[in-house]
Order: sequence, then C-alpha cells, then structure tokens
Amino acid sequence: MCKRRQPAAGIVRSTTAIGDPRITLFVVIRRRHDTVRDMRGYQRTFIAGLILPLLAITAFGADQAVVDLYKSRCQGCHGAGGKGTIAGRKWGAMPFQDPEVRRMSLPDLVKIIKDGKNKMPRYNGKLTDDQIKEMAKYINELK
Repeated sequence: MCKRRQPAAGIVRSTTAIGDPRITLFVVIRRRHDTVRDMRGYQRTFIAGLILPLLAITAFGADQAVVDLYKSRCQGCHGAGGKGTIAGRKWGAMPFQDPEVRRMSLPDLVKIIKDGKNKMPRYNGKLTDDQIKEMAKYINELK
C-alpha cells in the first residue's frame, strides 16, 4: 500500500510499507516534470500572444488593400455593398445578391473580372492575378 502526501510547501514525501526510497524519487521527478510542462504551456501562450496580433495586422492590411481596390475600381457601378448604383444598373451591373450572381463560383467570378462582361471592362492587364482572386473572394463575402 502506497501513501502519497504533498504538503503545501512543495515538499513531496511518500512512504510504502517497506519504505522504498525510489518511490519518493519518482514522485519528486514527476512533480518537477509537471512544473516544467506547465511552464512550457505559459511559453506557448506568450509566443502565441505575440505572433497572433502580427498575423491579424497582416491579414487586415491585405483585406484593406482589397477593399481599397474595390472602392477605386468597382464601387462606381456595383455600389459599396454590392447592390449596384443607379448608373451601374443602367449599364447592366447586377447586384451581388442576385440569385444568378449568388450561384457563381469563385472561378466564374475570376473569369468575369479578367475578361469583363457586357459593359464591364476587363481587368486582365490592369490587375495582377492575385488581386483578381482576392477581389473575387471579397465579392463572395458581399453576396
């Protein structure tokens, strides 16, 4: 029968019927291992606390670039929320909430942005492929 006591002062004692000292050593080592493991958790939390805000700032910067690009190139016809402006509707710009636009996949949107459609200009040489893909993702968010 093994009895283990862990006093509040951090001293670990254990006794057995035989009085085997190896059990005491095991308990002390295990206690130190738990302390080190807990410290590693704090280190990971601290590092994650430093890295996550940097990633969020980078992601927000990328999103802001797409929003600025949308405002400069698309908002004149499609409107701020993708519902279309009066001039845009006269030229045939469809609201992004339209069922036909909602059914479009990401590659379909990329193709329309690259090649244009009806009176919409083509942006193949004016925007990079990455900008066009990000713009299509942003339009999907507006749907």
